[in-house]
Amino acid sequence: GLGAGKLQKVVDDETSAVSSINFGYTDSCLIGAFIASDAANAGQIVSKVAAALRSVSVTDAEVKAAKKALTLELTEKLLSSGERAELLAQCAIFGYEDFMSEKVMHDAVAQATVADVQV
Repeated sequence: GLGAGKLQKVVDDETSAVSSINFGYTDSCLIGAFIASDAANAGQIVSKVAAALRSVSVTDAEVKAAKKALTLELTEKLLSSGERAELLAQCAIFGYEDFMSEKVMHDAVAQATVADVQV
């Protein structure tokens, strides 16, 4: 819900809003934040958010929850012929021919650990 994210909680300011930005690529990821704040508090807000981003940590429970959600999303996508075709095309385009079976995709999600996603 609104204001429930980790970055918004760090800000602890009802007059400012923070949301995360995540761009994933084939073998890397860029994370950041979009901040809306009044000028008087902007510097302090940016400092708090930057510190939070530098100290990102992920718990085993968060990884398990993410794996469960991703498995469900993946299963739903594979049920739709259009989304299945798009997913398989992306695998081919990015050189992930090894991931072109449903079992391999689900196995890859199941094998992910905190160490795989920790900054």
